[in-house]
Order: sequence, then structure tokens, then C-alpha cells
Amino acid sequence: MHDASHDIPGYQRVEIREWSRWSTPHAEVAGRRSTSTTRYTPRGYNIAAVRRLVTISILFALVLASCGGTVTQQIGTVTPQQAYEAIQANQGDPNFELIDVRTPDEYQAGRIAGAIDLNFYAADFQQQLGRLDRSKQYLIYCRTGNRSGQTLTIMQNLGFKNVEDIGGGIAAWVQQGLPIVP
Repeated sequence: MHDASHDIPGYQRVEIREWSRWSTPHAEVAGRRSTSTTRYTPRGYNIAAVRRLVTISILFALVLASCGGTVTQQIGTVTPQQAYEAIQANQGDPNFELIDVRTPDEYQAGRIAGAIDLNFYAADFQQQLGRLDRSKQYLIYCRTGNRSGQTLTIMQNLGFKNVEDIGGGIAAWVQQGLPIVP
């Protein structure tokens, strides 16, 4: 018999029978013995339904994760040669932009063909970056990689998903004999 003094307010007492050959005897049924376990659950909850719901939720989460339903970020540094290949492969693609973050004087002295200039030292530099389309692919560079490395972090914090920095900047680009325009 059940002792009500052990009940927990707001919870219901549920007796669960588990059948096994090795359990302590409560009743003999077809050569098997049952054990009785008392558990308490919040009133109004059906344990079997909650277990099914949790199982289905876990399976749904695993399926969703395996489907690649998440947007991946491609943010990092590439070599000048990789950058050159990316520029060649994306020529004429409106979703690809090459950004030079050097000063206007540095930009005028020589740049990679097709680059637009966004002066890292401009007072509204972050606002200029914020106005760019976050769904596009960006390749950024500066003189040696310092300013473009900082720009990479800023763009990542602004929610850009596909930004790459030319490691070593235009100095490394020129050192590898890659073309620039005046």
C-alpha cells in the first residue's frame, strides 16, 4: 500500500513495472519476475509522452545538424597566389569584391586591378564597411597585412560571412611577381 506522507506536493506518484528474469519477485508471470519502481513526476505529465517528445526532439536536432542547414563562415587569410587565383576565377562576378584598405595616396601609387579603395584611417571606415552587402564574397588587402587583418576582424564582427585577407598584403603580392596597376 502506498504511504501518502511521502508524496511531493504538485507531483504525482507513478509506479513503473519492469520485467526481468533477474529482478526481485513481486509476481510470477510466464517465468519472469517484475520489479516495481516508484517515481514522481509533475502532475499532468505522461512519462511515456514526455520520453517520446524528448526522443523526437533529439532526432530532429541531429537530422537538422546533419543536413548542413547552417550558414558557414569563410573568414581567414590566403596567400597572394591563392588570392590571384580567386580574382581570376571571379572576374565579372557581381558577388565578388576586392577591397584595398590603404590610404588614397597608397592606392594611387599602385593597386591590384579591380580593387576599390576604403581608407582604413577614414573617420567613417566602419560605417563604410557596414554599408557593404554581407552576402557577397570579399577579398581584402593593405600594404603588409596589418590593417587588412584588423579589417577582417571588424567585418567578422559586423556579420560578414565570406571575407579573406591577402596575407602579407600588396608587399607580398609584388614580391611574388603578381601584377599591379598604377
